[in-house]
Amino acid sequence: MNQDHNIQSRQHLIKKLQDNKRKDPLSYFQDLKSQSSSKPLTPPEDGECLTPIEWVVGLGLKVIEEDAGAFLSPDSVKDSELLSTTDQVKKLIENFYRNEINDFGDYIGNVNTELAEKICRWGLEYFQQGESPYEKKCMELYHTGSLSISKVGTIISSIPIYFYSRKLDETVKDSEYIGKVSQSVTDNLFLKVMEYDKGEESESGRLKCRDRDGNFFVFYTKNKTIEEHLIEVGDCFTLEAKIKDHVESPYDRDLEGNRIRINKLNYVKVVKNYGKPK
Repeated sequence: MNQDHNIQSRQHLIKKLQDNKRKDPLSYFQDLKSQSSSKPLTPPEDGECLTPIEWVVGLGLKVIEEDAGAFLSPDSVKDSELLSTTDQVKKLIENFYRNEINDFGDYIGNVNTELAEKICRWGLEYFQQGESPYEKKCMELYHTGSLSISKVGTIISSIPIYFYSRKLDETVKDSEYIGKVSQSVTDNLFLKVMEYDKGEESESGRLKCRDRDGNFFVFYTKNKTIEEHLIEVGDCFTLEAKIKDHVESPYDRDLEGNRIRINKLNYVKVVKNYGKPK
C-alpha cells in the first residue's frame, strides 16, 4: 500500500510538472495533444529528415530531467494523460523541423550534451556484447549516427539500460560467487536492496541486492513478506537462505557489457530490516 501510494504521488508530481510546463511559452512542447500552430502539423516523413543520435539521446535526457527524473515507458503511461518519454522526444524533433525550436544545443544544455556523447560511446561498446534482436538493433542504430523518427524509440529505450549498467558498474562489477549451490548460507546475509520488482499478477516479487563486499544477489520472495517487514529500495536487512544457483545474466552487465556474477537465492527468510544507512 505504501509503495502504491509512492507511485501515485510520483505520477501526480510528473503530471503537475507537465501542466506547469504547458504554461511556459519557452516549454510549449509539452502541449503535445492540442498544439495550435500556424504552420502545418505534418511531421517529417521517415528517411527525409535524419536527426543526429547525440541529439536524440540528449533530448531523452532533458525530457527525463523535466519529468522529475522518471523515464516514462509506453506501458507506464498507458490509460493516463501522460506521454511517454519517446513520444515527447518525437514531438520535440517534429517541432524542430517545423522551425519552432531554433537550437537543440541550448535547450538540451551542456551537462546533458556531454552525457549524451558519453552514452553514444557506451552504446557502441555495450551492445557489441548483446545477443538479442533488440540489442543488435541498438548496435546498428548507434553505428549509423543519425535516426529517422520511427527509430527514435529504440534508442530512447536504451537510456535506462545505460543508467542501470552504470549502477552495476559502480556497485557489483567485481561480484563473486558465495557458498555452494543447494547449500544454506552459513551465516545470515546482510544485504542492501538495489531494486524491487513487485511483479504484476503475482504473489512474489524479485529483489536485486548487494552485500558489503559488492557481491550481487537475486531472489524472489512473497510481496506480503516485503510489506510485513516494510522493506524498500535502499534498505539494509538480514536474511537466511540457500544458494539456488550461480549464474551470469545477459540482463545484468557492467558498462563494458560484461556479465555480472549473480548469486541466486531460494528458501529466503527475512530476519530483520535495519532500514536505510544513516
